[in-house]
This record gives sequence, structure tokens and C-alpha cells, in this order.
Amino acid sequence: MPTRTQRTPEQKLADALDKVAKYKKAITEQSRRADAHRKITLGGLVIAAGASDLDPAVIVGLLLKGMEHVAQDRENFRRVQEHGIAHLAAREQARQN
Repeated sequence: MPTRTQRTPEQKLADALDKVAKYKKAITEQSRRADAHRKITLGGLVIAAGASDLDPAVIVGLLLKGMEHVAQDRENFRRVQEHGIAHLAAREQARQN
């Protein structure tokens, strides 16, 4: 018979399974927080572009067309990226003033 300080193999297994469940829950919560943060950031970009009042289908359509445009060649991608960087920098500058 085990003493008070000794744990049976079943108890050790139960403890280990509890720890695994806690780690899984923590990973799931962390993943959900990261996903929520990503979505909030993307929503903020829609607002920064001045597109928040557009119909969602229009926003998606614009993104799809934009993806087609930048996929055509690397130069298109670079120009669109530079335009976005300049716009975000100007917004940040205006916010600081």
C-alpha cells in the first residue's frame, strides 16, 4: 500500500494528463488572442485606407483586384507597397502633430 507521499501510477498519469490539458488550453488561448489581434490589425488597415464605409463585397473585390495587379509583376508589387507605406507614414505623422 502506498504511503501518503507516494502516488500511484494512476494518480501520476492523471496529474500528467491534467498538465497536458492546461498546456493545450493555454496554447489555444494564445492562438485565439493572436488571431484576434491579426484581425483587429487588418480591420484597422481598412479604416486607414478610408474604406470602412464601403460595402464588404466592394472591399473584398478591391483586394482581389489588387492582388491580381500586384501578382502580375514585382514592379507593381513594389509601387503598391511604397504607396501604402507612404500613406501609413503620413497618417502616423498627422496623428503625432
